[in-house]
Amino acid sequence: MVEANTGTIAVLRECKNKWERRCSITPNEVVQIVALGIKVLVQPSTNRCYSEDEFAEAGAIIQEDVSEASVIFGVKEVPMENLLDNKTYFFFSHTIKA
Repeated sequence: MVEANTGTIAVLRECKNKWERRCSITPNEVVQIVALGIKVLVQPSTNRCYSEDEFAEAGAIIQEDVSEASVIFGVKEVPMENLLDNKTYFFFSHTIKA
């Protein structure tokens, strides 16, 4: 059995490329994370392959401000000017060339 934890994580809006639709955490994963007692914040996005409603139904809180989170997930790197101090970042990328 996995022990419950408290804390807050966040899912960033995909902002590196304007056409980016991928997401670092899915709504199904949000259900599992929330069940462990972890709060999940999701930045709004009109491009993401999952809707804000899907994330909200999974238990996430949709909001712009993710500064409460200690761990932040995203696709590709975050522009330097958007990095928050004293946070742990996880970035995911899959590169297809030619």
